[in-house]
Amino acid sequence: MHDNEIIEGIIAEFKGLAKHPRPSHHEKAVSDYIVSRLRELGVTDVIQDDVYNIVANVPASKGCESWPITVLQGHMDMVCVAKPGVDFDPLTSEIKLVREGNILRADGTSLGADDGIAVALSLYLIQQDIQHGPLRLIFTIDEETGMTGAMNLDPKHVQDVKYIINCDSEDIGML
Repeated sequence: MHDNEIIEGIIAEFKGLAKHPRPSHHEKAVSDYIVSRLRELGVTDVIQDDVYNIVANVPASKGCESWPITVLQGHMDMVCVAKPGVDFDPLTSEIKLVREGNILRADGTSLGADDGIAVALSLYLIQQDIQHGPLRLIFTIDEETGMTGAMNLDPKHVQDVKYIINCDSEDIGML
């Protein structure tokens, strides 16, 4: 697979996400979208908890069932800001994406790549025909303003995990 195919696949998932407003404390709609998208992709073991965090277990590839569980973790909320004069309601407006060569930006608003890219990348990854052990996708709410999702995540979802890939950190080893 070529880099361009990978980038296009991830951007296609990101475009779907950008259609769903997701400011902190208002993640139900985007959480519902992600659950629906996971089910469309054939993931049947999906939990949406009381605060709208998502935990999805993706079965291992054939022959890799005994490998340790790896978590791909990110958050679904975003900082919603707009330039003065831009008609944008963070509770109802889609993010208008603009592609300029290899740059993806939003038209007059924040893009939401922090941390929509974790969601898009994870959704793309589970569609690929690659060998992997059991995967657990964990998407939390309210990372931007209070970590409500992480604080309310049931610890049982990480107790049996050997590896966690945090898709929203600038520091190696930081969870």
